[in-house]
Amino acid sequence: MSKQCEIYVWGSNESSQLLDCDKSKLCSPRLIISPVHINSVSISQCFSYFLSDSGDLYSSLSPLTLAFPNLKSFKVSAIDSGCSHTIVLTPNGTVYSWGKGDTGALGLNSIHDTQTPIRIPLPKALQISCGARHTGCLTTSGVYMWGSGSFGQLGLGNINNAFEPQMLGVDDISFISCGIQYTMILNKKGQMLAFGNNSCGQFGTGNKRSTNVPVIVENTPAFKMLSCGTHTAGISMNDELFVWGTGLFGEWLTPKYINEVIKPIKVTVNCACGYAIDNEKNVWSWGSNTNGELGLGDFDQRTSVKLIKILKNRNIKNIYSGNSGVFAIGKDFESIKKPKRRHPSCNKENIFPIKDDKQKLEVLKLKQIIESKEQKINSLEQLINEDQIPRIQQENEHFRTAFEEMKKFKQQCYHTLSQEKEKRKIAENFVKELHDEHKMLVSTIEELEKTMAKLSHQCEIYQEKAAQSDVLLSKIKILNEENEKLRNQQNSQESLSKRYKSDVSYDLMSIASPEISIIFDKKIKKDNSVEMRLRNSKSSSDLIKMFEAPEPIRSISPAYANKDSTESIKVISNDPQTPPTFRDGGIASGGVKNSLSEIRARLNLLQENKLELEGKMNDFEKKLKEQL
Repeated sequence: MSKQCEIYVWGSNESSQLLDCDKSKLCSPRLIISPVHINSVSISQCFSYFLSDSGDLYSSLSPLTLAFPNLKSFKVSAIDSGCSHTIVLTPNGTVYSWGKGDTGALGLNSIHDTQTPIRIPLPKALQISCGARHTGCLTTSGVYMWGSGSFGQLGLGNINNAFEPQMLGVDDISFISCGIQYTMILNKKGQMLAFGNNSCGQFGTGNKRSTNVPVIVENTPAFKMLSCGTHTAGISMNDELFVWGTGLFGEWLTPKYINEVIKPIKVTVNCACGYAIDNEKNVWSWGSNTNGELGLGDFDQRTSVKLIKILKNRNIKNIYSGNSGVFAIGKDFESIKKPKRRHPSCNKENIFPIKDDKQKLEVLKLKQIIESKEQKINSLEQLINEDQIPRIQQENEHFRTAFEEMKKFKQQCYHTLSQEKEKRKIAENFVKELHDEHKMLVSTIEELEKTMAKLSHQCEIYQEKAAQSDVLLSKIKILNEENEKLRNQQNSQESLSKRYKSDVSYDLMSIASPEISIIFDKKIKKDNSVEMRLRNSKSSSDLIKMFEAPEPIRSISPAYANKDSTESIKVISNDPQTPPTFRDGGIASGGVKNSLSEIRARLNLLQENKLELEGKMNDFEKKLKEQL
């Protein structure tokens, strides 16, 4: 005996190719008996693969066909498919791929297609997941991503395709699920991380901001299982079903609790529809129903979860969907070999089936009952059709017209979408340029502010220097005035000195006799106070005041013997400021010499003062020029 199982199939029949009927769409589940026990099903756009519990991979169940008959020792433990590529995991943790390689979804560092499994160089793998055109793999060393990255769904910080596995910079990951253009992963705490396209709010972050690096989804329950399509569904650690994203049920930007499904054990999401299995093995569905993929007996979409009643009490263990086709794996049973036909001469007792064949007989009876029921249904449909053919034809024509219009509208939508994508790229580039310009302007403004601060500081310094220069100018003006006074005093003193010298020389020459018998009765006495006044004097008036008329000189010359010895010296000049001149009498040579030497000393001091003042004036002028 070998294990068999029940498989229910509905939706699009194009890729499943399991039912011998002319219908391409099935809105209700149809039962088929698998000749082998199936653990998993993978559906791509063109093929369906069936993985048995013994690790054999089949491409068809009727007739039973191995996917790779030349690789009989090729055993598989897990399988998943994208739009046009398939990834399998072997029991020893090795990963293989085949299909289209134009976007790098095969991870073989090539764009070429392959129809046979080729090993991908990876550490020991624990789980695999396929998106539409990208792949994720959880290994003992971490998470690896490859394939299309046009929306950042690889989480590598860019939008480039990866033609070979690239390690994702996250740790402690326990689960991975790849959607259409995004990826969700769970860490060991049950916390979600998301990256890729979030235009439908499928991250559950409360917004529609996309990202090309993993971001943590905050304020959500801890999850143990996720499934991604164009929206997301997950089972929490508390065995509760949550759904989020934009869909027919509305727009849920954060996880929405679905209370109709009690203690779900499995969940899977297709492009625009989803399925869940509760703890009683009942199947629930929601979303789009264009091809009857909800299994509810019609083609009407559902905005809330609905129970597939026909599968109630069918002990559904798992459900798989893809390319609008759905497979539900039901209960399994042991197959029984057909008994050998006995010869007619045998006893009738040997013709009766043994107890082990009872189950098979029951199955055959059920098949017969089903066939009879189908015949009755077909006959009833024929009767109905005979009466309603004209109306159905009109409705069919109407539906065809509507279908063509919808097809045109769909093409227009695709065209508009492509245009919007281009506009979005242009807008993103423009925003990036504006952002760069904004950064440059901010840096320029900061530099200008620093320059303005420096200039303001320099202006304050210049203002202080200007104030100091005003003080210096006033001081220079005062010094110029004093200098002018000193120059006038010097000029007046020089003129007085010249007149005094000329008068003294004239008086000395006016003496008739060269012999001088008596020179003044009194000698000129030097007064210390006069000498101090001479040194400290800065004006010609002070100099004149020091010199008073000398006492008369008595001459011993014979020419003046008869004259009075006390004859006074006649002062020629009537000007009180003019130094005295001696016409009638002589002057003591010692007194004159002393007076002249003192005058010269005073003049030298005045000249030194003049030079010193001129030097100070030059210094002030230089400082003033430097400050200005």
